[in-house]
Amino acid sequence: MNLIQSLNKHLLSNLAAILTPVKQAVIELSNESQPTLQLVLPTYVRLEKLFTAKANDAGTVSKLCHLFLEALKENFKVHSAHKVAMILDPQQKLRPVPPYQHEEIIGKVCELINEVKESWAEEADFEPAAKKPRSAAGENPAAQEDDRLGKNEVYDYLQEPLFQATPDLFQYWSCVTQKHTKLAKLAFWLLAGSGRGRQKRVCKYV
Repeated sequence: MNLIQSLNKHLLSNLAAILTPVKQAVIELSNESQPTLQLVLPTYVRLEKLFTAKANDAGTVSKLCHLFLEALKENFKVHSAHKVAMILDPQQKLRPVPPYQHEEIIGKVCELINEVKESWAEEADFEPAAKKPRSAAGENPAAQEDDRLGKNEVYDYLQEPLFQATPDLFQYWSCVTQKHTKLAKLAFWLLAGSGRGRQKRVCKYV
């Protein structure tokens, strides 16, 4: 008891301020009843900002935050699928990341829209003999137009106001399927709990 009383209360307060967000991040990302893929990049950004800010303080906490920051960058891997999933959350979209990353992430979304389209075509497998080799978008006017429509759909979606309340993602994308058809297919493909195998495969596209 005397040992606890002798501890520096300021140090304990700083440690609690650091560890509480980490605990909250673990709880959020461990939720098995809801999709969590869209939370990975925002969580990384939030912890990185916290550790960076505290690392500039003086004393023991600063040293700890430098170690936490190194561990975060080494062990907390962010893949393309995490970036795309973040956009598919209408409460977040591109808000958690700086503007210079926006075009790169939008490009990843467009790539995965095509990945989903091809995957669904392969799974349908109605006429295997009729399958044609994929052409470059520049050599195929139809593919080029489809890519343009996909990108326009992404930009239209991003221009809509952010949700102010935490949405049920599957209910949201069910409601806007007619308006954002390509993105809705991507959302169900990427975020559905039954698609964990797909998520792991997509994470290889980094």
